[in-house]
Amino acid sequence: MLNAANENTGLPTQMSMDWVFEHVANKKLIFQGGEKTKLANAMIKNKNKVERFVFAIDKTDGSGYFTKLSNEFKN
Repeated sequence: MLNAANENTGLPTQMSMDWVFEHVANKKLIFQGGEKTKLANAMIKNKNKVERFVFAIDKTDGSGYFTKLSNEFKN
């Protein structure tokens, strides 16, 4: 389950595009230096090329599932 936007912290809905850039790129990666800063800068520079994916493993049989996230988020 994804966390909805939080008025107290100002964070957008988890895994939304706003969250990816405002939280992950601008608040997490950018300050870690090295390759992580390069990744953050590349993400910010190429916003129109960034996609979000989720990988999950079925614990019953070990199967993996790779899914692209939609831009349609419901809180």
